[in-house]
Amino acid sequence: MKPTKSKPDKYRDQYTRSLIEASLDPLVTISAEGKITDVNEASIKITGISREELINSDFSSYFTDPKKAQE
Repeated sequence: MKPTKSKPDKYRDQYTRSLIEASLDPLVTISAEGKITDVNEASIKITGISREELINSDFSSYFTDPKKAQE
């Protein structure tokens, strides 16, 4: 069973999401391992790839020269 979030956590998440989506520039967050953890709507429009497909994929596959990124 998934733990429910407290009201402050929900508000923080909503606020963070609104800041990310308000940007006209593509925003991408990545993990320390280089996996995409979140994208905004501008990123989806620029890449033409769905949020679902981008999340958990390798950042280097879309936004850098993969060979240079692995160096």
